[in-house]
Amino acid sequence: MNRVGALLGVAGVATAGVAFAIRIAPASHDFGKVGLGNSMGKSFTISVIGGGRDSLTTLISGPDAGDFRLSRGNCAPVIGLCDATVAFQPRSKGVKTASLDVYDRNTRKTSATLTGTGVDPVCTNNVVFCNYAFLYSGNFDWNTATETVKVTIIDGVATCNGTVSLLRRPKGSVTGTGLVAVEFVRGAITDSAGNEGPERLVYRITVACPSPAVPASAEDPATISRPAELGDFFQQTYNQPANEVAPRTLVGSVSSPVEGEGTVSVTWSLMRK
Repeated sequence: MNRVGALLGVAGVATAGVAFAIRIAPASHDFGKVGLGNSMGKSFTISVIGGGRDSLTTLISGPDAGDFRLSRGNCAPVIGLCDATVAFQPRSKGVKTASLDVYDRNTRKTSATLTGTGVDPVCTNNVVFCNYAFLYSGNFDWNTATETVKVTIIDGVATCNGTVSLLRRPKGSVTGTGLVAVEFVRGAITDSAGNEGPERLVYRITVACPSPAVPASAEDPATISRPAELGDFFQQTYNQPANEVAPRTLVGSVSSPVEGEGTVSVTWSLMRK
């Protein structure tokens, strides 16, 4: 390692009077505590100084390499800067260590230190296996040709208010306590053409409300409301992109055609306490 490389803390040699070096910034990163089954990402900037255009190879190595995943890498060929993103996905509890290694085509290497701690998931086994809803408050609303439902969520507790219009029946009401699930998982996102993207960290919100109470008509008896149950009178966001588990805000909308119901529009705005 030459004097420039030593000063930078990077791999480097002198070539034709020009200092060559590979630098990773940051040189180390602690992902903190991440629940098992969850993921936390970090982008590293790789600098190539001197030596012209070069092909770089990025790898994860070390005692706990299996707990870290290179989401994007192999900057090739590059002049100046490129990025590599590492995700910490602990498979068991405890402190994990590994290295992000960057090699040039002459096998010169520099490394960044990776650390993180696997912990029990910070979620509840309520409604769904791993539910983060208790962290959030806000609104979740949906509209169809026959349903208009507004849901207020406070610390993961859902309160539903809405109406349902049925053919040849009096207007029904939707009121009472609902169920809400906020999940962070690995999954694919489907675009408007029906194509699935690569697997990544996503979130999805599912809300179920009590079934509508509909007054009696001349032809039909009254329909009594039933308590909220997943799979019965519910809507969801489907998979939405997430950069981290349990971010401060979850905001979005989806609209899709549903046979017999026209277009279903769902909007949500949740903030973490």
